[in-house]
Amino acid sequence: MPIRAELLHLYRRPEWFAAREAVRKRAGDRCEHCTLTNGTTAMLSSRRRGLHCVAIQCGCAHLNGVAGDDRDENLAWLCRGCHLRHDRAFHRETRSARKDLARPILVALTEAAP
Repeated sequence: MPIRAELLHLYRRPEWFAAREAVRKRAGDRCEHCTLTNGTTAMLSSRRRGLHCVAIQCGCAHLNGVAGDDRDENLAWLCRGCHLRHDRAFHRETRSARKDLARPILVALTEAAP
């Protein structure tokens, strides 16, 4: 999921790059949930796609969902799949809010409510 424009400045600071590198080294460049190694390929099975080959790409995740909270205990090195599963509830909530804003009748009803 792309980083929102208003948060992008938090991911361009030298402190973020240093924290990210420390987490990568701590994890041994492996996903801290499923232990797949960053940069390799793996055969994975899913209900939707069956057996398929994927490139493992790991990145740094904020465990509490707060961008800019770069404490070591709040960061984890996760592959894309584990990162998406970790953020699933947050993504569901933000997608729902964006969809509601795109529905003019719903926006009008919520504004008219006491």
